[in-house]
Amino acid sequence: MTNTQTLRVELINEINSLPDEKLPKALDLLKSLLEPNAAQFNPPKAENNPLLDYIGGISHGSLSADVDKELYGEQP
Repeated sequence: MTNTQTLRVELINEINSLPDEKLPKALDLLKSLLEPNAAQFNPPKAENNPLLDYIGGISHGSLSADVDKELYGEQP
């Protein structure tokens, strides 16, 4: 058996072992791999994502600095 055939058999075995409730998610994943642009990464564009527009909108330093003091007050 070739590598490709072995992989196909392994995939089928894994699919057959899935619980019924996970089959729709597995099918969606397989379909997404078959889409023509599935191999390309398309990062979100700033004009479509208001959070990307806001990145760097404030300067606060480390948000976790002195978090224990804020949560628990002064320690002896």
